[in-house]
Parts: sequence; structure tokens; C-alpha cells
Amino acid sequence: MAFNLPVIIKLVKHLGVLLGVTTPLIEGIKGIIPQNDKRKDSERLNDLEKAMSMQSNLNEQYENQMKVVQSTLESVEKSLKILVYVSTGAALLAFVAIIIAILK
Repeated sequence: MAFNLPVIIKLVKHLGVLLGVTTPLIEGIKGIIPQNDKRKDSERLNDLEKAMSMQSNLNEQYENQMKVVQSTLESVEKSLKILVYVSTGAALLAFVAIIIAILK
């Protein structure tokens, strides 16, 4: 496999420009984050427990909603199967009626 060196060099130059622009931005963000989180470990742990509890509640609600949706979809599927069978039967009866009308 041959490498196209001029293209690779051009790509590295473009990436260098991007890194030069984004590095100060990333450093600025890193500087902001530690300043905002000077709380005690117990406070952070309590916040984490609250977040986990909220996430657990959301997951339970989501699971309950998905069960309702699943049962609804199953009933719709049964209804559609019945509709397909009835439609097929009606089409077959219509076909038989046409054949009988043609033969008479």
C-alpha cells in the first residue's frame, strides 16, 4: 500500500492549525471545571446518590411505558393478522364469484 505523502503532510498541517485553535479553549474549560467543584466529598456523594435515584426512577418509568407500548403493538399485530386473513378470504370469494359468473 503506497502512502500519498504530500496529502498526509497537508492533512497534518491542517490538524496542527486546528489543534492550535482548540488547545486554549480546552485549557480554559479545564480551568473552569475545578473552580466550580470545590464542594466537600460528602456533598458530591449526596448529589451522585440523588442523580442515581432519579435515573433509576426514570428507568422504571421508561420500562413501564415500553411494556404498555409493547402490549399495544402486540394487539395491533393480532388485529392486522386478522385483517389480512379476512381480506384474503374476501379476495378469494370475489375471485370465485368472478369465475362462476364467467362460466355461466
